[in-house]
Amino acid sequence: MAKQRIWLGILFCLFWVSSGGSGFAQGFRWPEEPENLKVLPGTVKGSELGGVMRGFATGLGVRCQHCHAAREGQELDPMDLMTFDFPSDANPMKDKARTMLRMVRAINETHLSELDVPDSERLVVSCITCHHGLEKPRQLADVLAEVLDADGVEAAVQTYHELRERHHGSSAYNFRAGVLGGLGERLIEEGKLEAAIEILALENEQNPNFAYGHSLSATAYEKAGDLEAALEHMHKAVNAAGPDQKPFFSRALEELKQKSQR
Repeated sequence: MAKQRIWLGILFCLFWVSSGGSGFAQGFRWPEEPENLKVLPGTVKGSELGGVMRGFATGLGVRCQHCHAAREGQELDPMDLMTFDFPSDANPMKDKARTMLRMVRAINETHLSELDVPDSERLVVSCITCHHGLEKPRQLADVLAEVLDADGVEAAVQTYHELRERHHGSSAYNFRAGVLGGLGERLIEEGKLEAAIEILALENEQNPNFAYGHSLSATAYEKAGDLEAALEHMHKAVNAAGPDQKPFFSRALEELKQKSQR
């Protein structure tokens, strides 16, 4: 009974994120008794399956062709559901999707169910919980780090602006203060000071009142031997810091001043 409630919760999440219908499905009707269901409950009816499928699509920001193949002898038209063979397993992504559904089921039924919380407070994980509308649920800092390693810091900065233009305001990526700072700190630890300085400059440009960003810039410049720039950013950190942080950054500023006078 508990497992049934969990599956109903997952299906509810999928229906919720998929609200809005499917205007491109004219002439198509889901069969009332769906075929080849291997992970979804056998009790799911065709009248429910469309919402479940749209929930998957919304959660990953994909369309039906991501997991489904064309009918035999037909050319697949993403805008015409009549060209899809939905029961077919010809598209290997379908089995990957089943694996991910089993993972979601295990999280909900095995792990979250062990938490001692009332049913009214129990969380239900679904695709969108991690994917946030992205096919690959990756963190912004990891995406930028990969671009930086492959194509350099200028390409990483350009990628940031492109992703921000496309996704800012959605849940796809976290553009809040500190994300670029975390990447900059990682680069400092790896000794990639020039890249760290550029990434932290982007952090400070986007979040000029984020004290820790300026503090990290000060650290990067200090390690690069530019004490003047380090002092400038530590002053900014002190000015931007709240009451709880100000003593910490003020001490760091005094230490930098003493070092610059040696």
